[in-house]
Amino acid sequence: MYSLPAVLFAAIETGTWSGAELCSWADEAISHLDSPTIWLIDLSLSADLESAGRVLREARFELPPEMAELLVGLLYSQYRRGVLGGDDLERRVADIVDAYQAAVFDVEYWTSQMAVQTPTSDELRRLLNRLADKAEEALGRLFDIALLGEEPLFQQRQG
Repeated sequence: MYSLPAVLFAAIETGTWSGAELCSWADEAISHLDSPTIWLIDLSLSADLESAGRVLREARFELPPEMAELLVGLLYSQYRRGVLGGDDLERRVADIVDAYQAAVFDVEYWTSQMAVQTPTSDELRRLLNRLADKAEEALGRLFDIALLGEEPLFQQRQG
């Protein structure tokens, strides 16, 4: 299971959320926490996705080894909804796989698959659908306010 900050970072990096959606989420989260962290407050005040990404990078969260899979899953989710075209998907996934050294597949696999297949071919589609379903589930966890209260990264330490 992905940490909530990792999911936030992925939503920002992939453009899954707009700046307004992110700020709205952060404001809602803050309203349910007794003592929200400074980075969460900074996130709610971010003017755009670039500054929001900077806030999360400065908070220095540990990204999970499966970060590439989360990012690819969110991108494929956008592709399924028609928000992202096939060429953009291919390019952005190749960049992610290269940058994060994805465990599910490497750049050579991705490139070879895209050379002979499209994202709708069976083997690749099943893999991408699994990643997208898992990523969408993780994104949905951000709206479970009870989880935020249990996540120490969202609350200031008292005392």
